[in-house]
Amino acid sequence: MKYYNNKPLLLTREYVNEEGTSYWSAYYNGKWIGYINSYALKNSVTKDTYFGWGENNARVFNTPNPQKYWLYNAPADKWVKRMTGYKNQKFTIKRSLARADGSLYYSCYIGDKWIGYINSWGFQNQ
Repeated sequence: MKYYNNKPLLLTREYVNEEGTSYWSAYYNGKWIGYINSYALKNSVTKDTYFGWGENNARVFNTPNPQKYWLYNAPADKWVKRMTGYKNQKFTIKRSLARADGSLYYSCYIGDKWIGYINSWGFQNQ
């Protein structure tokens, strides 16, 4: 993977193994190059970066502590609402947002209604 350092990659689908480690399906110039451990992406993002999702886009917000999570409004760069009322809610994820601080957020929908960005840590072991 050294060849792809500092190259623009398209990350299309996230895979999380049984231990909770996250991997992204990566493409370079339209060619699939493999899965990349999400830890390898940390600190490689210098500005907000959006990733598209494929068909495997359903996730359940299953954290035991939903009160610790907030909906994030990326365009306004502010936190808008606690996630307490969404515990065990199934969301459709249409894209992800990687922040320069290493955090990852999912753009979450219920049906066709956009709910907001939710920290990926709220979706445990999926």
